[in-house]
Amino acid sequence: MKIKAITKKPDWIRFNYDVVVEVNKLITAQVEATGNIHTQIIGDKEVRTIEDLECDMQWSIGGDDTNYSEFRNLYSKLFKNNYSDLQSGVYCLVEKTIIGFIENELSSYSVEDRINFLKIELAKCEKKTTASDFQIIQRDWCLNEILVSLGLSKLPRARFILKDNTEVSGTTVSVVDGIIKKLIYNEYNK
Repeated sequence: MKIKAITKKPDWIRFNYDVVVEVNKLITAQVEATGNIHTQIIGDKEVRTIEDLECDMQWSIGGDDTNYSEFRNLYSKLFKNNYSDLQSGVYCLVEKTIIGFIENELSSYSVEDRINFLKIELAKCEKKTTASDFQIIQRDWCLNEILVSLGLSKLPRARFILKDNTEVSGTTVSVVDGIIKKLIYNEYNK
């Protein structure tokens, strides 16, 4: 027995970064950021997205490490912003910074490219016909990633009855087509 061929496919790559964030002159966050980079081919382009980003945050005040729960309580008592806003702000900054290191990350493509990605991915989606003759898609992960990169919400999902009387959850193709048409209109009528 022998291996005749092996092909490395770009798919999932794990990452781990240590990031130090100066919140202000007093507060610093030491962040261990871990996650995955997912690579896929859309049309003729290699596109990467961050998946499952987790940020473990440790805080210091004036250079001294703090106890996590005591820092959270102290921060909430001292400042007008609540602690979850601080945590969310640090998370977003770390995510944006990591995205900047990733070659061919989805949000680095132009709006026009991402609209084309939506068209390509919609064409690849398996479509099913409902009892009311609507075309629906069920697997919309890639479409949602593209929409979120454009600052839009994920696709709405609803329950449908198919022609064979099975009940499924999905999105109508007409909803996706409408979003694409609106994006094209907005892009070319700036």
